Amino acid sequence: MKLFIYIILLLFFFTSCDTNLVFEKYEKIPDMTWNKENIIKIEVNIDDTVSLHNVYINIRNTGQYKYSNLYIFMKAEGVSNSFEDTIDCILADDSGRWLGDGLGDLWDSQYLIRQNVRFPNAGKYTFHLQQGMRDDLLEDVSDVGISIEKSIK
Repeated sequence: MKLFIYIILLLFFFTSCDTNLVFEKYEKIPDMTWNKENIIKIEVNIDDTVSLHNVYINIRNTGQYKYSNLYIFMKAEGVSNSFEDTIDCILADDSGRWLGDGLGDLWDSQYLIRQNVRFPNAGKYTFHLQQGMRDDLLEDVSDVGISIEKSIK
């Protein structure tokens, strides 16, 4: 019986892994209050210059977050190029229902910001993320991060 349980757990573990995930990192927001002056910096080392990739912003917020969206100013710098963008992350629908995956009082949301990107050069890429809301101190944001995965065509 124990062997059967171990086999089921192993199967679950291997089927739940995302083999396309290249990079994922979250930065914790101190005291769950994102100061407008606190620019999150995430560095990624990219080796694959052949495959296409999708780039995501990840947000964790509490159920007490008082808005239905979150504007993020993003600047990405790379080995030979850079770009800037403003991303409007919709966290809740018009009725106030959170759109992300919830566990307890935390909600995880992921937003595709670049699709089918080919990184032109191997090396370090840096993402700068700044909250772009009107509040200088944005409460109930727990973590912010970046994910990169290989694109499936």
